[in-house]
Amino acid sequence: RAFVGVRPPGHHCLPTRPAGVGFVNNVILGAVHAIQKHHYKNIVILDIDLHHGNGTQRVVRNVNDDDTQNQRLSMYFGSIHDIDKYPCDTDAELRQYAQERFDADKKRWVENVPLAPYTTEAEFWALYETQYTQILDRAREFLELTDAKPHTTMVFIRYALSRRVAALLLTGAAAAGSARPSSRARASWARVASRRRSFTGSRATRARSRIASRRAAC
Repeated sequence: RAFVGVRPPGHHCLPTRPAGVGFVNNVILGAVHAIQKHHYKNIVILDIDLHHGNGTQRVVRNVNDDDTQNQRLSMYFGSIHDIDKYPCDTDAELRQYAQERFDADKKRWVENVPLAPYTTEAEFWALYETQYTQILDRAREFLELTDAKPHTTMVFIRYALSRRVAALLLTGAAAAGSARPSSRARASWARVASRRRSFTGSRATRARSRIASRRAAC
């Protein structure tokens, strides 16, 4: 079972206050609902965004560090983000926080993978296969180590990258039994990207025409 949340993110919101451009952490609210109303015990959160979801990671860490719950609940947070963007760009502590890695011995169910630069799609797929799939590998390890059951496990996916990058990442994640999507899937996303570029270009042309008309009328 999985729930995909695109907008608004709210992943900067902390347990006690709003942050970033959000007022509430929507994915965490969804997780709380799944836990309290539907009795889920294992929560997996995959966060693919230009910005690190520091608020979501904080809540996940708090839950996993809470000894009073006697391990009735476990949460995993996997993030792909740009380490040079908000909130890490001006805060050394948050920058370090956004690079925390999975540590089973400490029950630190967190895996952060910073985005790396690329210039071609081939370079992107090399990064995907060697780096970005780590958040999926650690999620599987989390589920195995916590003895998760399908009927009490919920996966939350949220992303807010460019359509091209998000499409590449999510198509890869959905490719059953393969670390890399099929050529048919990649071709499908290429057509989507092509149509979007065409639409964006025509929309920009119409906008410029309207502006020129208004200027002429003035």
